[in-house]
Amino acid sequence: MPATLPPADLAAERALLSEVLTHGDACPPAVWTLKPSDWYDPRHADAWTALLAARSRWQSPTVAALPDALLVYACGLAFDPGWPLRRLPTLARRIRRHAATRRLLDHAHKLLVAGYDGDLAAVRDHHTAIGAALGVANA
Repeated sequence: MPATLPPADLAAERALLSEVLTHGDACPPAVWTLKPSDWYDPRHADAWTALLAARSRWQSPTVAALPDALLVYACGLAFDPGWPLRRLPTLARRIRRHAATRRLLDHAHKLLVAGYDGDLAAVRDHHTAIGAALGVANA
């Protein structure tokens, strides 16, 4: 049976990071609403954490803001062919949508495990979390 991977768009993640590393604060505001947990690739999440931290210190969120461990990887990203800045919110939405789907799948898996284990409190908690993620009141 082939292994299935959680939903993610690594090309979108790489493209968005590449543009942010190239253009920094010139990126549209919608891009900066992403959270580190929205990224599938842990290197991307680490880079995003460093960029957000630089931005919070009023520093330019570019390659210089990254920790040494990510510099070689990030320099490869910065030379990828870029997307127009106006398309970056589309990439951010795509990344956010995949992250939400991964969170829902994680809660669904935990709900099933808790159900098999007979842990009704955990079942209730994950059922509520799934309902909240889907925007359903009192799920």
